[in-house]
Amino acid sequence: MTDVNTLFKSAILEFDATQTLVSRYCGLEPSYISRVLTGERVCTETEAISIRDTIMAMREVQAEMPLPVNWAMIGKVKPLVDQRRKELRDTADPIVKSCTLIRVAYTKFFLRVQNGEVVTTPSEMTAAAFESPGLAGEVVQQLRKLGTESRIEFFGAFRHRSTMSNTLVDVGLESAAIESADDGND
Repeated sequence: MTDVNTLFKSAILEFDATQTLVSRYCGLEPSYISRVLTGERVCTETEAISIRDTIMAMREVQAEMPLPVNWAMIGKVKPLVDQRRKELRDTADPIVKSCTLIRVAYTKFFLRVQNGEVVTTPSEMTAAAFESPGLAGEVVQQLRKLGTESRIEFFGAFRHRSTMSNTLVDVGLESAAIESADDGND
């Protein structure tokens, strides 16, 4: 992947915009971007992804227009860029239609196992979510072995596929994953 400095500087030329304008579209302070571009600071991974995604969205918006976009009209154009960025993200990381969660108590959902302890959360939006009910069933069995009673519940999902748990290792059940792999090799 192109480094973020090169990508940002190319965007300034490509869109015939100022550094300040491009940084505003990215949702970052111009003074911060200035320090990043001079090498005084380094972008976090999240900021680098935001910059990359915003520039991709800006390119898409420009490609739809028969004339060059007046990027200085940030109040009118930024909502279009933000919407396009969301659409690009939803295409790359779709929202699943339903998921399976594990309820540990009336007000608690399973999050993960950490250092042999079951960690819970009150929110179904932050709980471990599974696309596969079969995998959720395996987790319930492993929790029972740890002395925690739980049950599967089905939810309509409003979560991106990247936030779903796909293996026992994802939820801290490394030893159970190793045991099931060993059972398959007999």
